[in-house]
Amino acid sequence: MMRYTRALISIALLSAACCHAQIAGTAPANFDQPKPIVDTAQLDALLAAKRPPLLFVPGDVLSLKIYGLKDYDADNEQVAEDGTVLFPLVGRLGVAGLTVPQVSDLITSHLVQSGIITDPQISVAAVKRPKAVVTVSGFVSKPGVLPVDGDRTILDYLSEAGAFSQLGQNPAEPNPGTVVTLVRAGLAAPVNIPLGADPQKSPYGRIPAFPGDQIMVAKLGMIYAVGAFRLQGAYPLKAESPTTLMQLVALAGGVGYEADLNDAHVVRTLGTSRFLLPVNVGRILDGKAADIPLMSDDILFVPTNKLKAAIKGGGSGLIVSIASALIYTH
Repeated sequence: MMRYTRALISIALLSAACCHAQIAGTAPANFDQPKPIVDTAQLDALLAAKRPPLLFVPGDVLSLKIYGLKDYDADNEQVAEDGTVLFPLVGRLGVAGLTVPQVSDLITSHLVQSGIITDPQISVAAVKRPKAVVTVSGFVSKPGVLPVDGDRTILDYLSEAGAFSQLGQNPAEPNPGTVVTLVRAGLAAPVNIPLGADPQKSPYGRIPAFPGDQIMVAKLGMIYAVGAFRLQGAYPLKAESPTTLMQLVALAGGVGYEADLNDAHVVRTLGTSRFLLPVNVGRILDGKAADIPLMSDDILFVPTNKLKAAIKGGGSGLIVSIASALIYTH
């Protein structure tokens, strides 16, 4: 044990010398505040949201059919930058900001007023809408911009982008569930959407996708238990709710008899800096102190009494470095 401890200290000292400037002794004031994960009421509202009407914009391509005029050809008429379209026989009409029924009424009225057809029967359709797209990014095999086509859901776009070929590739790894983030105009903030361990069965997968939506898929975050645990290692964060310190201790099989529960730390990475949060694991496990929600890449470091003696006097940088060294060792 002593040889193992000395090896860790040596690794840690080298690491501390390299990254000491990035380490702070105390964390920001809001360090231990959990972030909201899921807003069920908001998700239900998104699920029930009605699709916005199709409004033509510059760049869209329309088709116009006038029944009774066999030779009439207006299958690919593009909306110009000024919002107008030049239709054969009809002339130039402003269509930007109008719906399909409104454009149909406008053309019908123009045909009647001009005396071209007394009772026109027409059909207007959107052929192409280059600016009506959904963007899928993040942990997917085919990220990019996808056209809005019919009444499609976020699950449809995730499948097309290859999201589920990336998620859960290793059957030996636990799958706590998938969470994607939706960014939509009109929403005050991005929305986390939990799709569960089987996204194909999630009701929230049926949330309709609207033009301009951005769907981001994040790789599942990991947290680490190192030191005096029975099962040191990395564990995935839960998708639907925060993973707490007590839950991590349970995942790691509990602590050993040699653990110094009163001198543990959470090592948290924020940007390029690392912060230490002293925690009394014993009091938390006994219910005498509040549990702590953990964030992605957090390290819960519980030293043994021998390791504590070796660290003594080394400062915060040495604690962070030893915790990092334990991760790579195990």
